[in-house]
Amino acid sequence: NRKVFAYLTKTRGIDRELVNKLIEQGSLYQDDKYGNVVFLGKDYDGNVRSAFRRTTFTGDDLSFKSSEQVGSKKEYRFRIENENSSIVNVFESEIDLLSYITMRKDYDTEENYLSLGGVSEKALEAFLENRQDIREINICTDNDLKGHEFYGKVIEDYGDRYLVTREIPVNKDFNEDLVKGERYRERRNEVKAFTKDEEFEF
Repeated sequence: NRKVFAYLTKTRGIDRELVNKLIEQGSLYQDDKYGNVVFLGKDYDGNVRSAFRRTTFTGDDLSFKSSEQVGSKKEYRFRIENENSSIVNVFESEIDLLSYITMRKDYDTEENYLSLGGVSEKALEAFLENRQDIREINICTDNDLKGHEFYGKVIEDYGDRYLVTREIPVNKDFNEDLVKGERYRERRNEVKAFTKDEEFEF
């Protein structure tokens, strides 16, 4: 896993202990042929149901950057769970999820963390069906229109049953924040409204 470890810790700035732990758990690994990092998603019986590959090479001139393994189920993306927490933090990608945990090292990081693989609700829906104890959904999607609109969709679909908060990265996403040296500060807010033509109203 040499290429994977170097890519995640040096290029992406993710915590070394966290990466080692996930490798030891078998939650991510390096594929043999190309040296890609592979993030595994399991169902709630522990069976692997999805695999997401991301290249460990850097540069803009790449023919391959990322893809899902054929047959992967969107409902079961990469996640880190804590059975004692009633909060789930929701991200578009695995890299942003791990970056967020890295940035929060001096805070309480014993919560639940879920990657969606974009802005589909499928993984969140499956998670909430399995975890009846969850009370708060913290949306940590990208600081762009799609990320903001996803928050609005979650409010519509789940706002009557859960406390839904929004945590917006300073830059486009939490990995960019991490790489640029942004210091984490708690920014979870209950957002009252958002439309395409308006800013957030707190």
